[in-house]
This record gives sequence, structure tokens and C-alpha cells, in this order.
Amino acid sequence: MSTSASILEEGGKQVISGEHGSYVYSVAFSPTHTIAVTTSQDNTAIVWSGQEGRNWTAAVKKSHPHSVCSCAFHPHMCDGLLFATACGDGSTRLFKAGVKHT
Repeated sequence: MSTSASILEEGGKQVISGEHGSYVYSVAFSPTHTIAVTTSQDNTAIVWSGQEGRNWTAAVKKSHPHSVCSCAFHPHMCDGLLFATACGDGSTRLFKAGVKHT
């Protein structure tokens, strides 16, 4: 997935903008610390891949029928890669992050 996100360094922090089309509602980090998921009013959840807690890139965008309100990783199942999203239509969806590092 190519990304047009802008990554800025501010005081030692990465600030990523431009990938979601609307408000970002939540961010969840996997127990492995190499994957994060952001959820948004734009009806998407984005799986981000990072190395050593830095160099985050958008890897997968998951579409939903309504705003995606939140996300949480299960701490143990599927090696910490199982996550759930809560959608504005009242549904919950389960995913296994399958980001490949090169």
C-alpha cells in the first residue's frame, strides 16, 4: 500500500498525517510493539507497521460501513496480532494483522 502520509519529527516524536480522510478516533499498539492500528470517522482502520517503535508506514487499510470508533489488541491470542474494531453501526469486527516486514 503506497502512502501519501506526511511524517514529521517533533521533539523526538513522529507525527503522521494525511492518511485518514477525517478525524482519527483511536490508536492501539500491538503487544509486539511492531504494529499499530488507527481508527477514523472516514470508515477505515489502518494497520501501521513500525520497526523498534519508529518508522511507521501504512500497511493495510480496512474499510468499514460506518465510522470506526475504537480498536483493541488481544494481549495473547495469535501472538498479539488479533485485534477488534468497534464500528458506528454497532458491530465489532475481528482481524489478524498480517503485516510482512522486509
